[in-house]
Amino acid sequence: MDIASLLGNVANSLPVDIIAALGVGVLRNVAGYFENKYVNKLNINYDIKQLPATVLKYFAFITILSLGIDTGPAIAASLGIDLGVSAIKKAGTATPAK
Repeated sequence: MDIASLLGNVANSLPVDIIAALGVGVLRNVAGYFENKYVNKLNINYDIKQLPATVLKYFAFITILSLGIDTGPAIAASLGIDLGVSAIKKAGTATPAK
């Protein structure tokens, strides 16, 4: 694949990638807040300032992955990667039961 066709693929998938990143990013951000607030019982307030970073992270994941696979699987892979990394982080910071 030459650079021109690669850039053409990126340009063609960009509108879908942006919409997907907004949708998945907002859902993940809000779900993470509810998980921390009600499942993990943390006394936190919703921080809207984290939303752009979450959306940007998903946009990067989806755009990069959609170069090699369709957008749907790229969205699923992005969410899976993010949830996996989150689970690993939580496992590493969990305090042992006494």
